[in-house]
Amino acid sequence: MELSADQIKTVEILAGNQFSPGQIAMIMNLSREEFVRLCDINELDPDYKAGHVKYHYDRGILIAKAEVDKGTLKRAKDGNQTSIQQFKKDVWQQKIEQEKQKIIVQSSRKMITNVEKINDSPDNMLALIDADFEQVEFIRELFANYSSKTQIIDRIRQKWSTLRPYEAERLFNEVVNFYYVNNNEVKTEAWKNIYAERLDNLFLLCFNTNDFETARRCLIDAANLRGVNKEKPQQIPVEILDRRPILYSIKITDLGLTAANRNELAAEIDNYEIPEKDKLRLRRDAMIEDIIFEMAENVQE
Repeated sequence: MELSADQIKTVEILAGNQFSPGQIAMIMNLSREEFVRLCDINELDPDYKAGHVKYHYDRGILIAKAEVDKGTLKRAKDGNQTSIQQFKKDVWQQKIEQEKQKIIVQSSRKMITNVEKINDSPDNMLALIDADFEQVEFIRELFANYSSKTQIIDRIRQKWSTLRPYEAERLFNEVVNFYYVNNNEVKTEAWKNIYAERLDNLFLLCFNTNDFETARRCLIDAANLRGVNKEKPQQIPVEILDRRPILYSIKITDLGLTAANRNELAAEIDNYEIPEKDKLRLRRDAMIEDIIFEMAENVQE
């Protein structure tokens, strides 16, 4: 959706008067569905710039807020207690917003490290997933900027219009798996790492705004997600589970060989020039002659 200069100005004025995207689309007789969809991005989205609907919607709100804040500041300087309290609240909100932006930038930098590795050897790295470098970088940037899965899939389909919904979702899943677990549905292990990392970010936000109790709880939750407090299950060596039974046999036929003729074997042993007791032992070993077992009675000395 491309807007004229006059339409952009109207969007900013209406946004400043607290009309929602859907209401603005109705007032300006624009496609409500498309207008609302275009407004469903955050300020760190690559397309968030002059000319984009959401950019000018936010700009209208910001301009109106600046006018209100100037009046609040003037009244606060004049000693109005209500304005003083509101000014302090605005300063606090601004500090929180700055910390949020720092965390999001840090999150983006973490994922950029992986993208640089892909860029160094795209053929080797991208062989792991069914995506090209531009797609990986596009999804990475949106995800690092805390866009939701639905938003990202919608943006993928806008940029690559030939992709079907299920193909866009598969692409999202593969890229997220690539970054967090190294691949069709995002794996549980990947989500565990994602949530733990975002709890780390919440910890930083709370810590930097002096909310130490909430920061402590974020640390505990992140540790639990990563299984820090869980005892590792006893690992059974693979070789023990892979013990194959060993069978012994004294029958040569069990090996697929032909049994010897016992009469011929006995005759051959009898022809040996050895003591009779050795011949007896050989005949017994060859199972030609039975071994005689005798039961011995207990003899008390």
